[in-house]
Amino acid sequence: MEEKQYQLSRRAAYTTLIVLSILQLIDFADRSILAISLPYIKNEFSLTDKQAGMLPALLQLGIAIFTVPSAMLADRWARRKIIPLMDLVWSTFTLLTSLATRPWHLFVARFMVGSGEAGYAVAGQTWLSVIFPKSARSRVISIFTMCHQLGLALGLFMGGFLISRTGMWQVPFYFFGFIGLAMAFVVYFLPDYKVSNQNEALFDKAYFRSWGEIFRIRTYVFNMIGLIFLYAGANSIPSWTPTLLMRAYGSGVAKVGMTLGFLGLLTFFSPLGGFLADRWQGRDQCGRLKFTTLLIIVTMPVGIVLWASAGIIPFYLWMVGYGFLLICLAFLHPVTQTIMHDVVPVRVRASAFGTQNFIAQLLGGFTGPLLVGVISDSFRRGIRGLKWGLGASTAVMALTIITMTINMKYYPSDSSKISDVVLAEK
Repeated sequence: MEEKQYQLSRRAAYTTLIVLSILQLIDFADRSILAISLPYIKNEFSLTDKQAGMLPALLQLGIAIFTVPSAMLADRWARRKIIPLMDLVWSTFTLLTSLATRPWHLFVARFMVGSGEAGYAVAGQTWLSVIFPKSARSRVISIFTMCHQLGLALGLFMGGFLISRTGMWQVPFYFFGFIGLAMAFVVYFLPDYKVSNQNEALFDKAYFRSWGEIFRIRTYVFNMIGLIFLYAGANSIPSWTPTLLMRAYGSGVAKVGMTLGFLGLLTFFSPLGGFLADRWQGRDQCGRLKFTTLLIIVTMPVGIVLWASAGIIPFYLWMVGYGFLLICLAFLHPVTQTIMHDVVPVRVRASAFGTQNFIAQLLGGFTGPLLVGVISDSFRRGIRGLKWGLGASTAVMALTIITMTINMKYYPSDSSKISDVVLAEK
């Protein structure tokens, strides 16, 4: 039987995008409900700031460790099968977080939430990267990653609302855990593309040779190094901002959660960043790199000024600045990820993305929130310590500018070698 190229109708393509984006929303809501619940968890379990910082850090560690194995399965097994499995793991342990009675229960649960979430962005983005044309890739990826910020906002908003109404920090974990379990059954019925020949082993020698070759792609390597520094700052911001505001302004959990949740709606503008990056790329072979560099140059000083001014300027004026910071970050992430998709072959794209995330999350995403907690403890956990911690992690992002500048030499050539043609799953 003649094999058919994987080409979806416009309706089927957008259906896949919508379903995967909704699941991304739930994924990140599961993460931010921890941030808004953190003061209550600290009090109940008598945790120090360093121990509290371990909770988001362990989630990032779970993501880092399991991203590569999950990505390899996404390259060699159907995404419509591996994604529901990941969803079942992270949603189950989101529910189990609410049942913790000892600190180590929390540590294990958050690590396992991260292990389940590890490969979802990888598998989801890889799936979307072949459904839509390369010229629109930043826009599509930005819609998907927009749900990253919207999910964080939804978790903060609903978490603050549910905790304030019930007085129980556990309720948000029940709420999002059950929704996540239901979504696993929806993804299974989406049309997928073929990953291997009929008689090919799950992990054959040709696959491993291709996987090893990704480190010869210079754009890929320098992009990954840049993300280490970027994640150190970007992952610390949502983890510690609610606590910073509660300490700096004496605000309650409901006010902070609902205000940050409302500001998270600004990420609806995220596709605009993807559109601008695509337009710039259409006119300049390094357009996406230049767009990313410009955003970091703007984002870093804005963040440092915000941390320094917390508790000094009025609450809602501070929130205006934070809203601007959120828009910049919402523009930034999808474009850096699009660069990776542009230079890696489809056959190993999920594995390449997973490897990139493993290294960047382990060296940047894991250490960033933990570094903030350590610095805060050194100042006896006051507002000053959090300001210095967040300022230090944000300043590290400047090193990403160097790697993006180096990549302007290699990106045009590496990108021009890649084809996105794949076959449909039988």
